[in-house]
Amino acid sequence: MTEVMERAEIGYYAGHPPSSSNKNILNLYYKTASDLAETGASQGIEEVLQRGTTGFLDTSELFDLYKEEIFSNYICYNEADVKNYLYYNRYLVKPVYDAYLKLRNYFPDSPVFLRVFGSDLVISVGTKLPPSLAIRKLDEFDEDWLLSASEESLSKLCVKVEYL
Repeated sequence: MTEVMERAEIGYYAGHPPSSSNKNILNLYYKTASDLAETGASQGIEEVLQRGTTGFLDTSELFDLYKEEIFSNYICYNEADVKNYLYYNRYLVKPVYDAYLKLRNYFPDSPVFLRVFGSDLVISVGTKLPPSLAIRKLDEFDEDWLLSASEESLSKLCVKVEYL
């Protein structure tokens, strides 16, 4: 993975000069491979790393890498709508995948729902916690992770608690 990053730094990526978009995409490869390794999901790591050194993994391929995990982790109110939304807003695939993993740190036993509401994608954490504690945990999640997500993701992604 280090070689991929070094090639981006010195501008040898596929013979192209080091543009900020090349570096951003290579950083995404590195992050994707690191996340897959961290979660013990070895499937896909080699492909991501190989693509990082030989060609770009486009957003539809990122969608394919994460969609199975997303739809097995989340409870979708209308899976077809969610799939369609993520397909056309592929930049949200990785943040949606990451959000589930991070939410588990704050709400370990709670179901997590995913739905399209208007022009937004809504992640709801089902909880029976007292409202003040649930809101405090959601605020911690916001401060620790959500607010560090990209502005583009924040404009289309909403995370809330849902009382069961």
